[in-house]
Amino acid sequence: MWKHEDVDPFSDDPQPEIAVVRAGEDLDWEIVESFLRDSLPQEIDTAGKFDVHQFPNGAANLTYLVSFGSTELVLRRPPFGNLAPGAHDMGREYKVLSKLWKIFPMAPRAYLFCDDVTIAGCRNVCYGTSRR
Repeated sequence: MWKHEDVDPFSDDPQPEIAVVRAGEDLDWEIVESFLRDSLPQEIDTAGKFDVHQFPNGAANLTYLVSFGSTELVLRRPPFGNLAPGAHDMGREYKVLSKLWKIFPMAPRAYLFCDDVTIAGCRNVCYGTSRR
C-alpha cells in the first residue's frame, strides 16, 4: 500500500489511486463502521471485514474508500477546519447524485447521507456511494 510520503507530486509517474489515510484525516472508524452497517440499504453486503483507504489525489473534500469484504463504497466529507457558509455542501452533492444515477448510468449511486456530528466529526457530513 502506498504511503503519501512515497508519492512525488512532481513526478510523471502515475499516482496511486488509493493510499493509507493521511495523518490527521482519520475519522472514528469504529463509529463510522457501525453507522454504515446499521444504515446502508440491505442490498449492500456489509458482512465482510471493514477496511478504509483514502483517495490521495483530491484537492478539497476528503474522500475515502471503505470496504466490507469485496463491497466497496466511497465516503466523502468536508475538509477539517472552518468552512465558508455553503462551501463543501455534502447534502447538495448527495441530493444530486441520489437522482443522477437513475438517468446517467455512469454516475455513482448515493446510498446514504449523514449530518450527525457524532458520526464523522462534523455536520453536513458524508455520504456513501457506489465506487465508479
